[in-house]
Amino acid sequence: RRPSAPQPAPMGASASRELELAQGQVKRLSSEMQRLTASLQARESKLSDIQREASEMRKYKEQLSMARRELDSASADLRAARRAAHDLPGVSAELQTAKGAAATESRRVAELQAELQASRDELEETVGKLKYAEQEQRSLARKIGTNAMTEEQKQLAAAQDEAAVVSAQLVSEANSILAGLEPHAPHPVFGRLLHDYGHKRLYSASPTTLWAGTTMWHKQRAFRAARAELIARAKARSGVCGWPGAICVVETVPSTVSTESAGQAGGEVAPTGMIVDGQHRLGAAHVLAAQGKLSGLLGQILVEVYPPMEEKSVRELFTEINRMEPVTLVDLPEEQGGAGAEEESIITAAAEQLCERFPAMFKPSTSCRPPHLNVD
Repeated sequence: RRPSAPQPAPMGASASRELELAQGQVKRLSSEMQRLTASLQARESKLSDIQREASEMRKYKEQLSMARRELDSASADLRAARRAAHDLPGVSAELQTAKGAAATESRRVAELQAELQASRDELEETVGKLKYAEQEQRSLARKIGTNAMTEEQKQLAAAQDEAAVVSAQLVSEANSILAGLEPHAPHPVFGRLLHDYGHKRLYSASPTTLWAGTTMWHKQRAFRAARAELIARAKARSGVCGWPGAICVVETVPSTVSTESAGQAGGEVAPTGMIVDGQHRLGAAHVLAAQGKLSGLLGQILVEVYPPMEEKSVRELFTEINRMEPVTLVDLPEEQGGAGAEEESIITAAAEQLCERFPAMFKPSTSCRPPHLNVD
């Protein structure tokens, strides 16, 4: 018998084997993918570690570079310090020389300042004495008037007036030079400013400087040396400290003549002021200073200073002051009921002649008892 041919496999069995082969291949690929993924993650981790290490290495490198720069700077400082230490003996010698020169210069400045202070004090004393010696005669001459003077007397009076202004400015300038050596210097004549009220200023002044560094308003009562000495004696015995009231001063603008006389060096002419009230208190202070008794609180006096004003305003100020503290009617300005120039000249001349003929009948006190009289 003829053998039979083999039968072909069923179609479903073949597809199943192919599927199994494909699934096995997928599993192998998945396993390989997982292995590669794990390897990649490990490498990424190592790379991150390497990057961090590299960043830290850069930081360390920067710190090392900074440390090297600081080391170089410290080395340079050390070399400079060594050179300075080598030169130190010479520097010390120069420093000692400079200290000695500074000490010498300081002593010289102190000596010059002391000399300037002494010169200022001498100038104030000389001007004060001259003013005290001449003031009564000059004020009386003004009261009597120029009509009774000879031409020579008129020239002498004009020269004395100019000299008084120049002397006051010299005192002011001397004090300005001394004050320029000090911070927050006081006024050269009026002293330390206490308060500025706007329309006037209040100062605390040295009475001797104020006496020497100002002029007198010529329309007030005549200056009497006897009255100043009476006040000085009373003040020396008094138990009341300091001076009563305040001296009244009106600032004055320097005239052309005084500017040429006092400002020959080309500098600014120092300001001056004229005494409107308080001349006898300042005269008494001068007397006490000459006797060596102007000490303590007597060495300062209050001053109220008014800005420059016209003559009419000065007369009104004087009248206001003396209506509160009355003077004789004859001493008030003419428009306030006082004597005119001609009447004042006649009355003053007659009173002076009577005082010269009968000196025993006249006393310096304005409140003397009868039969004595006061010449004013």
